[in-house]
Amino acid sequence: MSEIKLRSDRAKIKNIHVMFIHGLGGDADNTWLGRAENKEAWPLWLLEDSDDINIWSIEYSAPKFKLNNDGMGIADLATNIFERILSTEELLDGEIIFVCHSLGGLIAKQIMRIANEQTVRSSAQEFIGRVSGIAFLATPHLGSDIASLGNQLIPRFFIRSLALLKPSVAAASLSRNDPNLRALNTWYREWASQNAIRHLVLIETESLYKVLKVVKPDSADPGLLDARPIPIAANHENICKPVNKEDDIYIQVKGFVTKKKEKITSFG
Repeated sequence: MSEIKLRSDRAKIKNIHVMFIHGLGGDADNTWLGRAENKEAWPLWLLEDSDDINIWSIEYSAPKFKLNNDGMGIADLATNIFERILSTEELLDGEIIFVCHSLGGLIAKQIMRIANEQTVRSSAQEFIGRVSGIAFLATPHLGSDIASLGNQLIPRFFIRSLALLKPSVAAASLSRNDPNLRALNTWYREWASQNAIRHLVLIETESLYKVLKVVKPDSADPGLLDARPIPIAANHENICKPVNKEDDIYIQVKGFVTKKKEKITSFG
């Protein structure tokens, strides 16, 4: 079950909705805390730098391991979140921009695919027309080596003593070169080339725990014509946690979110 949380003033709803989607093992609150000592919710900084946006964060269950339940896969998570968006009155009007960390980016792409397939549902088609941008922060468009390694090692070496630590459904779906991820990325790349949606792509350049990169550059690059990947001096966990407003992460996200929606120009 997902939950959509409004972080800005409900009494002052503006025309642009910026929606933050966390990744695997994250949550709607802690994922978006900055790295400074006071650990502020940095998406709220955007309210200080823009007068026409609302800030939302999406909560959903995506555990790394099977514990009390298996969790849901990407398609089911996206469907659940999409229906919650369409059931939220304040989100039925206005421009929508997604800011996504890791798995959250895959969910955003799947949401667009689900909406696109619902050709006879007017609310779904209206939703597509209102989404103006998606920011991908270390999204594993082609999966992650860590997910693949976990799928191989956990069942083999810990099945007897740590059986509960098998990857969750969502984690298992992130295996490197998973055919479903490749199919989703191919679809999205072709679909995005025909639709007026802006993109921001940030890639991690530092290793997590000084061991390895969770999402390698080739997987973090969705291959979109309008978005050249931007390397960021951060690991997978920190790429969604700027230190302050001078941090590359915040500067890039702020510039992306506050850029005015461009009018579609017809050629030919």
